[in-house]
Amino acid sequence: MILFLLALALSALVVGGLGRLLVIGPDPMTIWETMALGLAASLISWVIVRVAFGPHAYPGLVLTVLVATLLVYLVRVQRRRGRR
Repeated sequence: MILFLLALALSALVVGGLGRLLVIGPDPMTIWETMALGLAASLISWVIVRVAFGPHAYPGLVLTVLVATLLVYLVRVQRRRGRR
């Protein structure tokens, strides 16, 4: 169980990190925010694939990273609005 949670945290960190790399510019996210963003991207991509292709389909890394990139962009836009 502990190994599963560590693997989940590591994969979420990788997905969130790749999403952050694809959005150009500085991003003052913490490591925990990056991990949470990666988990959210994994969940959202899982729901998209399940609705579109049925219960036996699983999302790939590319879709998950694209969702993470979209989430990073949305977080960045939201933070810009908060500063004004």
